[in-house]
Amino acid sequence: MNAVLDPPRPSQAPLRGSSSPARRSRPRVTPTAAVASMALAANTVAAVWSLCRVFPGWAFLPRLGLVALAVHALGFVSRARGWRLGATVAGVVAVSVVLVTRLFLAGDAILGFVPTKGTWDAAWISVADAFSQFSTAVTPVPLEGGYGIVLGLAVAGIAFLADTFAFRAFGRAEAVVPSGLLFVIASSVGYDRYRTAATVLWVATAIVAVALLRAAHREPTVPWLGGTTATRLGSWLAGAAMTAVAVGLLAQIVAPRLPGHGEDALIDTRNRAGDGTQVVSPLVDIQARLVNRSDVELFTVAADAPQYWRLTSLEAFDGSQWSQEKDYSDDDAIRGAGGREGLRQRFSITSLGSIWLPTAFAPVGISAEVVTRYNAETASVIRANGELFRGLGYTVVSEPPTATAAELAASTSSSAPGDEYLALPSDYPDEFRTLAAQITSGTSSAYDQAIALQDWFRANFTYNVNVPRGHSERAMESFLRAREGYCEQFAGTYAAFARSLGLAARVAVGFTPGEADEDGVLHVLGKHSHAWPEVWFDGIGWVLFEPTPGRGAPGAEEYTGVAPIGTGVFDGAEVLTNQDRGPATSLPGTNTSSNVVADVEGGPNNSVSPTPSPTLAPPASTTGGPSAAWWWTLPAILVAAALWALVLPGVMRALRAGESSSVRRTMRAWSDVEGALGGVGIPRPPAETPTEYAARAWRPAGCDRDALVRLAALTTSAGFDPDGSDDTSADEAEELRDQIVRIVHRRSSWTERILRRADPRTAALAVN
Repeated sequence: MNAVLDPPRPSQAPLRGSSSPARRSRPRVTPTAAVASMALAANTVAAVWSLCRVFPGWAFLPRLGLVALAVHALGFVSRARGWRLGATVAGVVAVSVVLVTRLFLAGDAILGFVPTKGTWDAAWISVADAFSQFSTAVTPVPLEGGYGIVLGLAVAGIAFLADTFAFRAFGRAEAVVPSGLLFVIASSVGYDRYRTAATVLWVATAIVAVALLRAAHREPTVPWLGGTTATRLGSWLAGAAMTAVAVGLLAQIVAPRLPGHGEDALIDTRNRAGDGTQVVSPLVDIQARLVNRSDVELFTVAADAPQYWRLTSLEAFDGSQWSQEKDYSDDDAIRGAGGREGLRQRFSITSLGSIWLPTAFAPVGISAEVVTRYNAETASVIRANGELFRGLGYTVVSEPPTATAAELAASTSSSAPGDEYLALPSDYPDEFRTLAAQITSGTSSAYDQAIALQDWFRANFTYNVNVPRGHSERAMESFLRAREGYCEQFAGTYAAFARSLGLAARVAVGFTPGEADEDGVLHVLGKHSHAWPEVWFDGIGWVLFEPTPGRGAPGAEEYTGVAPIGTGVFDGAEVLTNQDRGPATSLPGTNTSSNVVADVEGGPNNSVSPTPSPTLAPPASTTGGPSAAWWWTLPAILVAAALWALVLPGVMRALRAGESSSVRRTMRAWSDVEGALGGVGIPRPPAETPTEYAARAWRPAGCDRDALVRLAALTTSAGFDPDGSDDTSADEAEELRDQIVRIVHRRSSWTERILRRADPRTAALAVN
C-alpha cells in the first residue's frame, strides 16, 4: 500500500544502512546546507567580480551581483519549500527577466521593470549589436546595452545551474563549474586588471564552497562522533578557510616567481586593436581608446597651430559599417615637405597602432622615415609596408580649408568626386529619411541643412562613451532613441542623414588636438580619439562639421559656430553664438538662440536646455545607465513578487483544468490536503496511511472529522482499485478538499497565506 499511497518524500534522508545511495535523495535544508548555499553564492559573486577585467569601473558589480544573489536566494527558498524543478525554473526566469529589465532596460518598461513590446525590441537591437561587435570589440566594453543584458541573463543562468548541480544533482566540484566558465571567459577576453586578485578570490571561494557542499551532503547519512551541528559546521568551515588562505598565499607569493609569469600568452584571445601592434579598422578601437586607454599617450606633435589630427575618411556604408575602398597610389603628389608652404607639423609616434599616419587636413607634403602611400581623394597617408611603431617621426605640411560661412551658403553639394558619397543601402529606413527632412525643413541651402543637422545633434543629445559600440542601422536606431552616444554614433548617423538629404558626406576618423605642455608640444592621448562627418561643397571641397557635443575643431568655428576645444585638459564644450557664425540658421520649431549648447565663458555646466525637436520615437533610455534610480530596485522586486502571488493561482488552476483521470484528480485532492495540513504544522509521516493520518489530524487542524476521513477513504479506494474510481467520486474528493482547505486557510496567518499563494504547489488552492 505504501508503494501506491505513501511514497517516501524527497526531503527525507534514507535510513542508515539502506541500500539506496544517499545521492538519490534530496538533503534536508540543514544549517550546513544553508551555509553551503551562501558559500556557493559567494563563489558566483567572485566570478562576477572577475568581470572587472571586462568592464570599466565597478558599476557592473552591484547590478550583476544582485542578479546572482537573487537567483541563489530563490534556489534556497525553492528547496526549503520543496518546489519541483519546473516551478523553480519558472521562478528563476521570472526573477531574471524582472531584474534585467529593471537594471538595463528600465526606460522602456512599465514602472521600470515590467517588460513591454518596446522592451523586447530594445533588447533585441542591443543584443544583436553586441554580438555583431563581439569579434572586433576591445575590452573594456560598456556594461550598458547588449553586453549588460547578455551578462545579466548569463549570470542568472550560472547561479541557477550552480544551485541545481549542488543541491539537486548532489554535485560538489561540479557546482563551481558554471562560475568557473564565467571566470575563464573573463580571463580570456579581459585586459590586465586585478588578474591575480580575481584568480585568488575565485579559487578561494570555490574551495570553501566545495568543502561545505561535501559536509552538507554527508551530514544526513554519515554519523559524527559527538559534537553539535554548530561545532561540526565550524570545523568544516575552518578547514576550508585555512585551505583557501593557503592557496591564496601560494598564488600571491609563488605564482609571480614561476617561469613565464608576465609574458605574452601562447594564444592571444584578445583583440589588441589600438595597442600599438594591430588595428582592424579606424573606427573599431575608438571606444577602447576613450575608455581603456584614455590616458595612454599615442603620439606627440609640434605644430604651427592646433588642428584635428586626421587618420583617414570612410566613404562606403552598407547599413552595418562604414569602411574605405580606396587605392593608395598617389604618393608622388605629396612626397617631400621641404620648401612647401602651409601648416607645418612634426609628429613622433609613441604607442599608436595604425597603418594611417595622423596629419592635419589636407596634407600637401610629407617627409617620413618610412615608405608611405597617399590617396588624394581621402587626403590620407599610410605606411606602405607595416604599421606605425614607437619612435617613428615624420614631418607634414598641410593646407587647412579656409571656407567662410558666406561662401558655403552660396555653394551647392551636387558634384562630389563619386556616387559612393551619396549611396545608402536599399533598405535604409524611411523613418530616418523623414526625421532628417523634419530637422532641416525650412532651410534654403546645402550649408543650412548641414548646420541644422549639426545643431540638432548638439542641442538634443548627450555625450556618453558607455554605450554599445557601432554605427549600423540598428545602432543608429538605439542611438536616436536613447539620445546618447559618443563620436562614432554622432558622425555615422550625421553622415547617413546628410546623404538622405542629397548631401555628399563621409566619416573622418582621427583625434582632437591633444594637451599642450610648457613647450607647446601637443600630447595626444587615447581620450582624444574622435570621429566627425565631412560634407562636400562644389568648388570648395570637403568641409568638416561637428555634431558631437563637447567637441570643436580649431579653424572651423567661423562657419560651424562651435568654438575649438582648448589644448589643456579637456573640460567640456564651448560653443559660439549664432552672431559669430555668419548666416543664421534655425531648427524647425525652434529659434536660433536654442542652438547654443553652452556659453563660451560659462563652460559645459551652463548649458541651455534644448527645445522640442523632431524625434524618431519618444526619447526614452534603453539602458539603466547612470541615471537609473537604484532606490526603485527593492520596490520593483516587491511589486513583482506581489504580481507573482496574484497571477500564479489562476495559472496553476488553468494547468489543473486539463486533468481528466478520476484517479489522478482524487489523488491530487488528497495531496493538496496533506500539503495544506503540513503547512500548519501537521505533517504526515511516510509510514502513516491516509486513514490513520485522517483519524489523527482532524482535531488539531480543527476541520470536520467526517470530511477528512471520507477523503482518506476515497484516496485509499482510488489507490487500490483505480478502475472503481469515477468522476463522481473525484468530484466528491475535490469538494471535500475545498472544504478542508478553507478551514485551514482561516487558521493560517497572513504570511502563511501569502507564501501559499506564491508556492506553485499550493497556489491553485489559494482562497481569494
